[in-house]
Amino acid sequence: MTRARAVANLISNGVATIAIAKWEGALDRATVEAVIAEQRGDIHRQITAVAHEVQH
Repeated sequence: MTRARAVANLISNGVATIAIAKWEGALDRATVEAVIAEQRGDIHRQITAVAHEVQH
């Protein structure tokens, strides 16, 4: 039961963070969509790349 409560809390905190950011006008939807696309493997990782992987 404790684990279920912790997972529910984590999800609700994430949803609340996104809702407040959108309400405040601080949510960059293009960046959100790009991160989701990276996580799905639809595009090359740039935003979520590990620091040591990025070589300029």
